[in-house]
This record gives sequence, structure tokens and C-alpha cells, in this order.
Amino acid sequence: MGFEYLRSPKFVKLAVVSAIVTMGLVSLLLYPDLLSQGPGFEPERHHGYHRPNHHPANPPPSPPGGHPDWKEEETVKGLADSDFERFDSGYFHHDKSDYGRYESVDAWRPHEVYDPSSEFRLPIPPLHEYRSKGEYLKQPLVADYAKNSDKMFFMIKTGASVLWDRLPIHLLTTLTRVPKFAIYSDAPASVAGHEVIDIFTNITEETRNHEKFTMYRAQKKIHDDQGVFDPGTTVHNGGWELDKFKNIPMLAHAYSVSPESDWFVFMDADSYIMLDALGSWLGTLDPDLALYLGSMAFLGDLPFAHGGSGVVLSRKAVEETIGKHPEYLAEYEREAFGVCCGDALVAKMLRDKMGLEISRGTQEYPHIGWRFQGNSFYDVMVTEEKWCQNILTFHHLTPHDVEVLWEYERLKGPYRSDITYGDIYRDFYLPFIDKRKENWDNLASQKAFKRAGDGVDPENHYPFDSFEACEQACKDWDKCMNFRYLPHAGYCGLSAEIKLGFPVSDDNKHGHTEDPDNKEAISGWNIERIQQVRRNLDCDPLGDREEHNDDPRYDRSEGWYLRRMASSN
Repeated sequence: MGFEYLRSPKFVKLAVVSAIVTMGLVSLLLYPDLLSQGPGFEPERHHGYHRPNHHPANPPPSPPGGHPDWKEEETVKGLADSDFERFDSGYFHHDKSDYGRYESVDAWRPHEVYDPSSEFRLPIPPLHEYRSKGEYLKQPLVADYAKNSDKMFFMIKTGASVLWDRLPIHLLTTLTRVPKFAIYSDAPASVAGHEVIDIFTNITEETRNHEKFTMYRAQKKIHDDQGVFDPGTTVHNGGWELDKFKNIPMLAHAYSVSPESDWFVFMDADSYIMLDALGSWLGTLDPDLALYLGSMAFLGDLPFAHGGSGVVLSRKAVEETIGKHPEYLAEYEREAFGVCCGDALVAKMLRDKMGLEISRGTQEYPHIGWRFQGNSFYDVMVTEEKWCQNILTFHHLTPHDVEVLWEYERLKGPYRSDITYGDIYRDFYLPFIDKRKENWDNLASQKAFKRAGDGVDPENHYPFDSFEACEQACKDWDKCMNFRYLPHAGYCGLSAEIKLGFPVSDDNKHGHTEDPDNKEAISGWNIERIQQVRRNLDCDPLGDREEHNDDPRYDRSEGWYLRRMASSN
């Protein structure tokens, strides 16, 4: 009986298993390194190197070089702070094969970014790692969080009729930089699975039935009656009338879901905020003080933070108003009918309820200076006073503009928390300006001379007669940095604020360039005066680098890109 058992299949299986286990234990004792080599003992990996065995909560890494043929055993040199020299950007002379690529001519883009497109992608986790279908629906956003962004609650405001024109680009750019955010509109929606909140869901019946809400009611009816509706196709106008009712309900919602946040940040969907710079600055301020921060504008005698330029409220300011007093919602919903703008209504509530006004000044706390502004990167008003100050915000942007600013900020690397007005000048303006630039409008208008007689000087000198006369008028005004001559309008404009502007042609629809008076506009910049300003500023590299001015490889003076293009044709 015992011998037959030894020959049975059951005993044979038991013996084989015992032998395998014994051999495994002996191997591990003799070769402990095997613990880290087997596929079952693979060290923890973050998102997407080559196996998708990760949890969504794990922080994503930077790609290992970005090339599809990357192998684990290769040593890949990562980027370091030293790869981003502070004043290198803005001085890259590209070959023809390069400067025709990417989103713009990119004088600030270093050569290394012109790599072949990468196949590297971050895989999503398997189904069992998602807690709900709602979590599975959302397209994962890269967690490229800016400094101190965990202390902010970020509010993006848009309108249903323009949502698809403005919002999607922010899911690839702005919203990858902040962990806590909400998107608000005047109709419910979703983008890549992320909810867009209808901020008017809880308004009073009286307000909902008001004539100013005709567009809202029409959108809601079509939405409720049909399975498919794009509010951008509605024939109703009135988005601006609805907009002013959004700000305070947005603030109330944000505080209700994130009362622990130190800062509450408003941003319009056609704006962009340099979040590293914002986070670094807010890190020097106290959220337990009532602070109201932004670019000052006025509604009568009421100073308010202009919404398009970005607005920041401290936790204390929100807590002491809408946080402790939800009844303010109904009160300022009624007040909105008599005010032009939602950003001004926020200022009115802060002043009425706690005597708080927008911060101002450069020297005194919180040192706001010119950080917030409401123009794009081609018409930022650069002056000697602003040159060395940080710039945080941009407004009136197309999705193209948002992408350019995101790429620009990212390529600043470790210096992206310290972008100044001077950086914008050197990187966006300096390569493309000249003493004379035809079919170009630099928007100079602080002083205006018109054929109708306005602004004619006592000596019968007429700056609107010719480009040369307009140029002379700029030289005669000691503050003038740039000028423009409009031959069809008989107009000469001068400005002490430096702007780049944009081309004027039948092929370009930009701003007011369709105005027939602007046809064949000619712009000019007082290069010598601008360079003198730069020499006097510690934050500008001009003085340190003038020894290279005779070497074309180091051409860093105004208009270098234009000269480079001319010599390569």
C-alpha cells in the first residue's frame, strides 16, 4: 500500500511542488539579487515608462528623454537648471528648416526642441483601479503643478456660446498646473469628461425670468428638449449681460468645496496666468489677512480688480463675506442688475461688507506693482518703470496665444517664476522691431496728430504729412519710444509705451486691422532711446553683452531676427 502511494499522481505532484519550492529558497539564499530582477518583484514605477502598473494617485514623472526607442538599461541625462541660462532665450538664430515649425516664429525657442515627434505617451491605469465611472470618464491631466498651486482654488469663467472656442486649450495647458479647479459657465457642459458647472442653477425664479436671462432660458430649453445641443449655435446674443451675474456665485461655490484653500483665483477663458510666478509671489503673502489683488480699474469712484487680468482673493476676504454670509448671494444677485460687470460687483461687496479695497502700490505690502495686466504678449505696454517687474497675466487671447504663452513659460525652465516685462520685450519684441516697418501697426496712440487739425504744433509742423515727419515728432518728444503713420487716415501716433503690434494686410484679420484707415500702416521704434533705457537697468543684459555686438553669431540687438531672415533669402 505504501509503495503504491509513492507511485500515485497525487504524491508525484506533491514531490514536484516541494522540489520547486526548495530550489527557489536555495536560489534566493545564494543569489539575493534575484529579488529585484524578476518580473514579479519589479521596483515601483511611476506613470508610463513602459508598463501601466501604476495608480492614478501616484505623481507622474518627467519622460525619460522622450524618444520611442528608449531602453531601460540606457543612461539618459536629464535636464538641469544649468540647461536654462537666464538670458539665452530670445537669441536663437534658427535655420530655415526650423523657423517654419511650431506655433510661431519662436525667436525664444532653443534649438533642442526641434526633436522628431515622440511616440512616448502616459498609459492610463486598468479599469479596476478606477473608483467610479465618473473618474474613468475624465481625461487624466498631467500633474505639472506650479509652486504653491495646492494652496489655490482656480476658477475659470467662460460663456456657453464661446466655450468650445476658448476652453479646450486650457486642459492641455493651464489646468495641468493646478490640482484644484472648477469651470463655470451659463449652461452645463463637459470637456474631456470634466464638468462645466452651470453657475445659474440656483438663481432665484425672479432673476431667471428677467429679460436679461432670455439667452439663458433659450439655451436651457434647447438643452432640455434635445439630446444634442451646442450653445455656440444659438442665435441669441446676451452673453455679456449674463456674465456679470456669475462672479459672486462662483466664489460661493469655490469656498463651499474648498474652504481650506488659501487663495481663490478668477481667470477668464481668454486669459492666461503665469502660475509659477503667481504661486511664488502668493507664497510671500498671508492668506489670513483680507487681500484683494488684481489690475485696478474704475467704475465711477469704485476701484475694482479687472476680471480679464486675473483676480485673487485671500481666504480671509472670502470667509468674512460670502463664506460666513451666504445670504449675500441673493443680495448681490439683485445688485447685479444695476452694475455693468461682475468683477466690479465683487469689489462692491468687499467694500460694502468689510471696507476692503483692491491693493495698490509697489513699495508697500503686498507689493502688487504691475504684476496684473490685461493685454496679450504682442501689445503688453512695456515701460522703464515696469521693465524689471514680474508679469503674471495676459488677456484677450486666442487659443493660439494661450499655446504660445504656455510653451514660452515652460521653456523658461527654473526661471519661469521670474518672468518680467523686460523678458517679454527681449523675447517677443526685440527680434522683430526696426526703425521702419511697413504694413505694421504698433498701436502707438498716446499722442495723436490728425489731418483734421488736432495736435498740430505752433510752428506749422505737420507730423501726419509723412512717415519722416511722424518720426521727427517722436524724436522731438523725449518720452517717445515708438510711433506709427497711417497714410490713408492722415494720422501720426506717438507712444512712450513700447508695443510690438501686428501685421496689417488683407490676409490678416486681427483687432481693428480691417479699418480702411489702417491700410498700409507704417510703424517705427526709436531704437537708440530704447537701448539707452536698457543700459540703465540692472535687470537687462545689454550692457554685459555689448562686447559681442560685432560678431554676427551674437547679434542680440533690436531687429536681429529680421536681419537674419533677410540674409538667408
